[in-house]
Amino acid sequence: MGDSKRQAVFDAIKGELEKELEAHTGSSVERAAIEHILLTLRFLPKRSLSNDGEIGPGSLIGLRSGTTESYVIVLPQVSPMVLRALGHPIRIVSQYSALAHALLGQRKGFLHQNSEVFEVL
Repeated sequence: MGDSKRQAVFDAIKGELEKELEAHTGSSVERAAIEHILLTLRFLPKRSLSNDGEIGPGSLIGLRSGTTESYVIVLPQVSPMVLRALGHPIRIVSQYSALAHALLGQRKGFLHQNSEVFEVL
């Protein structure tokens, strides 16, 4: 994934989170979770994956399952959330989640087979 595409995805995620925050009428705990993700995205260095780069916290990971593409962002200590931006589902997961454990330290091309089969793009 090129730098310009990665930046466009991050910008779209921030935009969707800001919309969620503006429209939020739920509990203050949910609101705080959205604010925490926005704050984390602002200060955590965004990591790109080179051909030999490993997935780590802050990585934006492109996944393909069959013909469906989606994105995952692994962030420290966040509540999980699924957004839709740029026509793709985007999962925000904690570094302690099962998905993060399967992906952290892996490289492009890694196929994970558990309840899902996907390829890191």
